Amino acid sequence: MPGKPTPRKLLFLPVFCVLLLFGPPGTGPADRTAWAQTQAETLKEINTLLRSAERSLHSGRFDEMRQDLDRIAPLLEAAEAGGESPQVKTARSRYEKLARDLDRRTSPPASPAVSPTAAPRPAKPAAPVAPGVPPAAAERPAPSAKPVKMPASTARHFRELNRQMENTRSSLSYEPWWDLTPSMRESRLRTAAQAEEKYRAQLDQLRSALDAEWRQAPEVQESEALLAEVEAWLQRRTRETEPVKEVPPAMAEALEMDKKLRDLHTAYAKRFEGVYGHTMVHGSLREEQFRVGRKAVEQLDTLDREVVPVLQPVLLEVVEKYGETSMDINNALHKLGLKSNHFFGSQFEDLFRGLNNMARSRRASAQDMARRAGDTIDMLSRYPEDTRLPKLEEAKEMLLLGQAFDPADPEVNRLLAEVDTLHAAMSTQIERQVDARTWAGNVAGFAGPGKPDDLARAAWEYFRNHPNWNPPGKPPRAPAGRRAPSWRI
Repeated sequence: MPGKPTPRKLLFLPVFCVLLLFGPPGTGPADRTAWAQTQAETLKEINTLLRSAERSLHSGRFDEMRQDLDRIAPLLEAAEAGGESPQVKTARSRYEKLARDLDRRTSPPASPAVSPTAAPRPAKPAAPVAPGVPPAAAERPAPSAKPVKMPASTARHFRELNRQMENTRSSLSYEPWWDLTPSMRESRLRTAAQAEEKYRAQLDQLRSALDAEWRQAPEVQESEALLAEVEAWLQRRTRETEPVKEVPPAMAEALEMDKKLRDLHTAYAKRFEGVYGHTMVHGSLREEQFRVGRKAVEQLDTLDREVVPVLQPVLLEVVEKYGETSMDINNALHKLGLKSNHFFGSQFEDLFRGLNNMARSRRASAQDMARRAGDTIDMLSRYPEDTRLPKLEEAKEMLLLGQAFDPADPEVNRLLAEVDTLHAAMSTQIERQVDARTWAGNVAGFAGPGKPDDLARAAWEYFRNHPNWNPPGKPPRAPAGRRAPSWRI
């Protein structure tokens, strides 16, 4: 530990000597010129010693730093005796800062219960006694043992630990603490709590590896003091509560809308999954398409009943007060003084897009069903006669599904009006064509295997009993054809 500072009254002895040699300022032009030259030379020496003290501080040579400060003290007194000047004030400020840094790094660690902002004001380093003037016995500083200097490799570990702790302390002592968002404050506290445990473990490990003569070295004391400050700041920030500020009515209204819109977003945003503004009918098979389409109609109908009446009035209020786009809304909230964590433009945009996509999905799905049904109707003449009516009924089912999506779609309604007429005309035409056909008889000279009459009866029984030919609940149909190189129906 450094020795006691030199008694303050001895600091004035060099000042007296300077005054004795040069006289007080203002005794005459020549004297004032000589005094200014002396002050400039003194400041030059002071600045040289200040730079030396700063280098000693950065490299951990605290004894050399204290010697430099002891030499600076009387020189400052002499310079100030010549009158105040910006150069003298700057030198005094640098000197006092270095004195505080030295005191902080060489004093015992502060108790965690002490507020981290309450740092004791360091005493000025003592000035050396002028040659030939012995100090009084009562004022002579007690001799102290010079601490053993820690090896550079070991001190480097302490300095690196101190650097990390200083960063954590800066993070916690950030002045506009309550201007940070809650998530940022929580992140800093969480990181600092983890770091504080790590620092304590590292410091214990470093101290345990030291020889007894180094355990009170300045590097160790500085690390202990920094750890105490980190702990104190962490306790303070953890216990603190955000100060209550008076909120203007417009800001309070915006904060209320922020909470309301975020709650609605949490409750309803996922209900719009699958509603993206295009057709909601998918699948490769007709059965799958009809199943997916009916489920989509049910989803849209449920949204119309349960979600739209809740969202529409709130979104309309947002549009009237803050704007129609996410950017407009957030800019308006910024002008009110809200922080970015209270900007609800993106939540509004998600819900507004969901409502718009509902109408777009209904239109797109209805148009998709009209297109598919129209393609089927146009291709009827290419299908076999016995599959034309089922294909026409399938097209009608598509149109009915399209009408469920969008009852006002003009193409769907037009095709629905035509499909019944087309179905009746096609049914009559097919019946006439079937009635006009006659049995051509079996093939003469059939070589087998089997006999034509037996094969014809077996084929007739097969078709009559097969569910695809005679579905349950419909009148039975009898096949008309003949056995040839291939079956023709």
